[in-house]
Order: sequence, then structure tokens, then C-alpha cells
Amino acid sequence: MSGQQGTKRIILVILTVYTALMVYWMFFGFGREVHTIYRYNFLPLRTIMAFMRGDGPTTWDIAVNICGNIGVFVPYGLLFASYYGCELRKSLPVFLTGLLTAEVLQLATKKGVFDVDDILLNTAGFFVGHVIYSVYRKSGDQRHIK
Repeated sequence: MSGQQGTKRIILVILTVYTALMVYWMFFGFGREVHTIYRYNFLPLRTIMAFMRGDGPTTWDIAVNICGNIGVFVPYGLLFASYYGCELRKSLPVFLTGLLTAEVLQLATKKGVFDVDDILLNTAGFFVGHVIYSVYRKSGDQRHIK
């Protein structure tokens, strides 16, 4: 096994473990219970704008929702960029397929909320991680050229 194949295997193991942790959080963690109704939001920016207006949740809830939905998906951007060699055209479809599957399962099982704003925030987190990895990789390439 070459060094690159070994690295890819390690990344795949980390991705698998992190995904299992995310599935736990999305379906079982934080006191999740089955709701009696389907909970969803299909209107982009509806939840985010409600938070910005101060409709209902506390500042802490807003921070947890917005920053949390971005932050916990940064590792996916880092790991996918590393695994696919910064090729967004390969990593983004895989990421979005997994993310949409999880959101639809939350709706179908009535555990959590299908929220298009979560998809937007999670994807933003993915992009942040991807950019961080890409910048890091390019800075490393620059050091080797000199």
C-alpha cells in the first residue's frame, strides 16, 4: 500500500467515525424525541431571518444554531478536500447527497426538522473547511517551490 493510499484510508476512517457521531447528534443526541407532526422549513433564509429579527430564541440559541450548523460541518470540508485532492466537483456532490439524505431522514422519522436553512449553513461549513484546506495546501506548495 502506497503512502497516499494509506492516507486515504485514514481519512476514510475519520470520515466514517465523524459521520457516525453526526448521525448520533442528528437523531439521538440532545434529547431528541419523535415529534407527533412533521417539522420542516422549505423557504430559504426563513429560519435565519427569524433568528436575526429576534423572533423567539435567545441569543445563545441563535449562536448555537447558526455557528453550530456551520462549525460542525467544517471537518467535512477539510476531510473531503483532503480525500478528493481539493476537487470540489467530486467532493461536493458526495457531501450534498449525504446531507440531503440525513435531512430527509430527519423529516421521515420525525426526529428533528428538515430545514433548508440547515442545508445552507451546513454547506457553508463544508466550504469553509474546503477553503481552509485549499489555502493550507497551496501555502505548502509555495514553500516547496522556493
